[in-house]
Amino acid sequence: MKAAKPTIYFTTKLCQGVKGVYIILPKSFKGDKVEGVINGLPFRGVVKEHKLTLTKAMHAVCKAEDATVEITYVDDEEETRIPKELSTLLKLNPKAQSVWNEATVIARGDWILWITSAKKAETRLSRIEKAISMLSSGKKRICCFGGRNWLIKTS
Repeated sequence: MKAAKPTIYFTTKLCQGVKGVYIILPKSFKGDKVEGVINGLPFRGVVKEHKLTLTKAMHAVCKAEDATVEITYVDDEEETRIPKELSTLLKLNPKAQSVWNEATVIARGDWILWITSAKKAETRLSRIEKAISMLSSGKKRICCFGGRNWLIKTS
């Protein structure tokens, strides 16, 4: 697995354009392929001219004028970047770290999606703690969560 790239955090306004809703990234941000979280919704996308166009599903979930954004340039990484809180706790728990490393790329992606899809920060932290507990007990997959298909369903 490649080393994670630097992440930036910022708040911005959602902008309405001819081709849809978008956010403007800071001029200091370099890169075109990105992943992150907008208003609690995990995503991957492509930046063009410092603009990230939101899909209709992303805009439907965000439903706000302001966007809180966590974004990372990902190049061609296959795996979703691990949230820093989860990464920190995995380093502190060798058993959870071992089970995490043994899990498949899809399973790790589902764990991350389950954590980052929480709308409230306290829910996200609670899910991270639960994930560490479940991983520590040997559980390699999150259960009772729809995964990626749930996130992109439009109806």
